[in-house]
Amino acid sequence: MPVLIDLACCVLALQSPPVAEHLVPIPLDGWGAAVTETTVPLPEGGAAEPGALVELARERELRDERVVVVEPGRSVRLPLRGTGGPIRLRPGGTYECSWACGTPAPGTRPAVDLAVRSVRDRRILWERPATGTDPPEGRWRRDHARFTIPGDAGPSLLDGVEFHVRHAGSGTDALHLDNLVLAEVVPDGAGVRTLFDGRTLEGWIGSRGGEQEAFVVRDGAIHCNPGATFGSNLFTEDQYEDFVLHLEFRLPPGGNNGIALRAPLEGDPAYAGLEAQVLDTIHPGYLTIKPWQTHGSIYGVAPARRGFHRPTGQWNRQTIRVAGRNVQVILNGATILDVDLDLAVEAGTLSGREHPGLRRRTGHVGFCGHGDPVSFRNIRLLELAPTDRPLSDRTTP
Repeated sequence: MPVLIDLACCVLALQSPPVAEHLVPIPLDGWGAAVTETTVPLPEGGAAEPGALVELARERELRDERVVVVEPGRSVRLPLRGTGGPIRLRPGGTYECSWACGTPAPGTRPAVDLAVRSVRDRRILWERPATGTDPPEGRWRRDHARFTIPGDAGPSLLDGVEFHVRHAGSGTDALHLDNLVLAEVVPDGAGVRTLFDGRTLEGWIGSRGGEQEAFVVRDGAIHCNPGATFGSNLFTEDQYEDFVLHLEFRLPPGGNNGIALRAPLEGDPAYAGLEAQVLDTIHPGYLTIKPWQTHGSIYGVAPARRGFHRPTGQWNRQTIRVAGRNVQVILNGATILDVDLDLAVEAGTLSGREHPGLRRRTGHVGFCGHGDPVSFRNIRLLELAPTDRPLSDRTTP
């Protein structure tokens, strides 16, 4: 699959983005004949020591078997290509990208110099040299960056752009790169309305109010209260049929929650409606969960792709699009789920249980409190005209 390069040292700039913007994925389709991907078998299971077990799980989550290998002191050019040819970025446009990077052996963390260049004249449009010390999460991580293309770069962009990656670390271990994600930062536009004012739970029903409620408001965010003595779910007062939901969420270690979609006020939203899982998937306690339990999955129905979270404790950006029988989930600019609900259950649900909520055409949006201190903010929604057309036939707002 396409290599994903994640820009590591720009994390701080991404923690508090403007409310009125979201990420629209730019699909990538390989690098062309100039770039060689190497097959590196994924490590086998069986690690006994907890730290080694987590490291094994992280590597298996972040990369695939085919990676781009960069030797120490060397560099590689990665032309950005889509199904229709070179990717042409927009002069003055702002973008976010991320990638998985790691080393084949424990004990080292290579540094990366990264630049975005034009293919036509090799103009450097943006660059980020390796700085500081690599974070201590382990030898595999996903890095993120945000960059803006100069407004006068139009002629340079005609033949597309490339990522220029240099292995700037010391030692003899190669750098492995995989799963590059690229997305454009787009203003929300007309029709998008705020569901949460950052101060109160006005417009929400269910568990709300004082410190003993399951959800409370602090520091401009809705927090699931781990000390709550009653209450579990928080719902919008209004109901929605087809819509696009934008929000940010933050997980503690091992955090578990869910986003209710087309849900009734009674019953378990995972079955009576739809639940998009919110989960710290890499936590040791979740290493053996089912694919349909991972973050972004429609619980019990459709599994999402793994490996696109920010580090635990940082804010993630997510968009959920519900249109007719299709659901799409975009996490930090990566499309991790795009499913037709009818096709997903042709042979029965993955959970083996009845999910009557699959037949619902409308319902509430909400959060499913499981007692972990998960937080949500910048919650906005755009209502769509009711449709049964697949997501691929519509333009992402």
